[in-house]
Amino acid sequence: MCACRTWRRCCRAPPRCAPPTGATSHYRGKILRLNQDGSIPPDNPLIHGVKSHVYAWGIRNTQGMVFSPAGQLYATEQGPNTDDELNLILAGRNYGWPNVAGYKDNAAYAYANYSKAEGGCEGVKDPAANGTSVPPGVPVQKESAWSDPDFVEPLKTFYTVDNSFSFKDPVCADSSLYYICWPTVAPSSVAYYKGGKAGVPGWENSLLIGSLKRGTIYRVRLDPAGHLPLGDAEPLFRSVNRYRDVVVSADGATIYVATDVEGSLGTGENGAPATRLENPGAILAFKYSGAR
Repeated sequence: MCACRTWRRCCRAPPRCAPPTGATSHYRGKILRLNQDGSIPPDNPLIHGVKSHVYAWGIRNTQGMVFSPAGQLYATEQGPNTDDELNLILAGRNYGWPNVAGYKDNAAYAYANYSKAEGGCEGVKDPAANGTSVPPGVPVQKESAWSDPDFVEPLKTFYTVDNSFSFKDPVCADSSLYYICWPTVAPSSVAYYKGGKAGVPGWENSLLIGSLKRGTIYRVRLDPAGHLPLGDAEPLFRSVNRYRDVVVSADGATIYVATDVEGSLGTGENGAPATRLENPGAILAFKYSGAR
């Protein structure tokens, strides 16, 4: 175990001790696992020969995590212009970012490394094309050019598109709010639906994922082992809101959704940015009343 005073030298990737003030950048883009007193659990994974608080890495922007009754850990992750992800988090595994977004398929994403731009990156403008178009002097690496034996692809993406996709949809041209039209949902929290005596038949073993951008709950049904999604994600409870958090009542009958306050954009019925939300700063309840 290294002494924290030498953390920068001997704990570079990933750390074995809690980083001192100012050195926490080594924990960015990772899922940490720690004891209640902040110490490192003895069964944490070895990553590149180092045991630390880091449980999984290659993470871009995880917004929600949930355990299944069987102890499996699922996480939602916001992608760049494409490929929001649902991941099954496994110890010591690499989820690809920034080398891969979504699947390793060279589809509408490449790693543009602006930190290595010729002459420095100051003043170099990102055209927001997901690495498919970059200014001169910015090195670009295709997803297929990178490899790591610990890489894990997502269970599902929201959404993967091909290289012909335009990131400047005219529907979102007003005020150049093109990101609202990008093929993403901005997933927030995730809840596990196990059913219940008053629950929805057939929904057992599903994940419910809230969308900040689309005002929708997406239901992803899992196989009995919890390792594979079955079919497409089912969109539910659509409204012009930003869904921040979702929880399920103990009997499975009611799904509660927390919405954001005004100030951020949603998506209107035509797919364009919506500046007014229907139920800002509210708790919505969706109750199953039985088959009709």
